[in-house]
Amino acid sequence: MSQSYPLLPSAARTTTTSSSARGSGGNSRAHFLVNVTAGDAGFSVVPSVEAYDDGTAAWYPVLPGNAITTTGMNVLKVGVGFVPIAGAVASDVLPSSFRVTMTPADAKSITYSVGVKVYP
Repeated sequence: MSQSYPLLPSAARTTTTSSSARGSGGNSRAHFLVNVTAGDAGFSVVPSVEAYDDGTAAWYPVLPGNAITTTGMNVLKVGVGFVPIAGAVASDVLPSSFRVTMTPADAKSITYSVGVKVYP
């Protein structure tokens, strides 16, 4: 059975924003949903699914996403057995602690929300 959680509420943003850390709850796969609803002309934002390493106390990328340049729903997937697609799908375990970081190309306003749907 899947469960959905918000990571970043819908808001206009112009700077790099990271969600709070979220635990996998023992789940092994996830869909990360980036819903862009508005943006200044020529906007661009790059999502990255990141994992936390307790040994180094640092975040590292599990799935650096492709730049998002249009409004609409964008899905990034992480899970063992998924067919890898650069910038969109990682065939990897869902980290026990993860977050999403959104990095804009410049100071243009972009309105988006980020959620996650986890699967056993």
